[in-house]
Amino acid sequence: MGKYKRKSNRQSWSEESMANAIKAIEEKTMGWLKAAKTFGVPQATLRRRVEGGKNKIFKGVKKGLGRYQPTFDVATEKELLEHIKLLESRGFGLSASDVRKLAFQIAEKNGIPNRFNCEKEAAGCDWLLGFRRRNPGISLRKPEGTSFSRASGFNQKSVKSFFNTYESVLGSMNISANRIYNLDESALSTVHDPSKVFATTGKKQVGTITSGERGSHVSVVCTMSATGHYIPPVFIFARKNFKNELIDSAPTGSIGLVQKKGWMTGELFVKVLEHVTKHAKPSTEDKILLIVDGHGSHKDVAVLEFAKQNGIVLVCLPPHCTHRMQPLDVTFFGPLKTYYNQEAQKWMRNHPGRVITVYQICSIFSPAYGKAATILNAEKGFLSTGLYPFNPDIFPDHMFVASETTRRLLGEGEENVDNRETTIMEAIETTSAALQINQNPSTSGRKLAVAEISPVPLIPSPIAKRQKKARSSFDQLTFYKRAEGEKKPKRRKRTKAKCKTGEKAIGV
Repeated sequence: MGKYKRKSNRQSWSEESMANAIKAIEEKTMGWLKAAKTFGVPQATLRRRVEGGKNKIFKGVKKGLGRYQPTFDVATEKELLEHIKLLESRGFGLSASDVRKLAFQIAEKNGIPNRFNCEKEAAGCDWLLGFRRRNPGISLRKPEGTSFSRASGFNQKSVKSFFNTYESVLGSMNISANRIYNLDESALSTVHDPSKVFATTGKKQVGTITSGERGSHVSVVCTMSATGHYIPPVFIFARKNFKNELIDSAPTGSIGLVQKKGWMTGELFVKVLEHVTKHAKPSTEDKILLIVDGHGSHKDVAVLEFAKQNGIVLVCLPPHCTHRMQPLDVTFFGPLKTYYNQEAQKWMRNHPGRVITVYQICSIFSPAYGKAATILNAEKGFLSTGLYPFNPDIFPDHMFVASETTRRLLGEGEENVDNRETTIMEAIETTSAALQINQNPSTSGRKLAVAEISPVPLIPSPIAKRQKKARSSFDQLTFYKRAEGEKKPKRRKRTKAKCKTGEKAIGV
């Protein structure tokens, strides 16, 4: 069915065209034939709709092709769509196979007639394709890995506390945008990440020559202001002795430092601040505000003394929040790494038979830095993080959902917000209301049981009225293990959906 191509134009008309044609007939502005041709609808269907509406025979009937109908009604698919969005916002997005399995279990638990695969216990690929077409609000994306520390660290309390401190610093200094800087370091490797290339269709393995498998790393320290002023970068090489050849062809004004493992230390950071002082020219009368992360080297005693003596006010970002709140991370290092990989790949093509070493890193880095170090990138970095212009409400509430999911009971002596431990599973289950079974005494059937994710009550469709009694919501069927120490719920006996023997089960 996945490769099936429709060969007829049956029921290619829209409900809107049919409604307009019916309106023209009822207002007696057109006849049957003219209305059918004008709005592109079948004349026989138009007559049946109009006459059926009068006689209440075909009232509420919608178009459809044969016996194949969607497995879930519109309301249920909407619930599933909102559930997928909810889990993605919490950092536990569902893959394509997860959605197919979840659809199967919802249909099985609620007794919905379906043609899903009972052996694999999953809906078919055709059902997923149709679901995505009917719900364009979601798309299949490759997620960026977010550590547990970042997910829990970026929370409203930490961000609010930082912005309160940051606001008081800005008010006390009365500082302008050209005196606000952000400093951060990143790693450059001698092994680049190759970009996509054209290759022969059907070829199983496509390769690109790189310098090695692991390579050597060099730390680069970049500094930019809110107005787009960039201080020449500082390179830290993993070696004992420094050679001038290491920074050949580096951006003008750059300096090189050495450390045994190529890491930033308090001693090296003092030299970096000396380099910043040389170009930014701070003083006790005309101070600069330097925003850094909470690395230990930035809090060394020698660093704090040097900063105080030279008019540098250091402000540390909250822990595990730099991916959202550091301008360099948000708008600069991403394009820089992309341009660096492009330049490295170009160097490999122009120098066949050679590999990239630490002596070539600066020459490759220089053109990439020139492309990334733009005024627009700097201004957007400070704007999108709320650092300048000052905007403590820059982050919407949905960006903090992951921190609510990963919240844990605080230690002794710390402030406990809700006086209880919230585990991943609890946060997911309490997001939507418990499943309720609605029974209508006036009808012999029972309504479909769905989770109330939205505050608006859902009206069961005709399909839902024929379902069996069940107590299964989307949250209860999501595939996550409970945290240790929690009581597991009692498992009910599973009832598999019936499939005809010898008939291939597929998703509709």
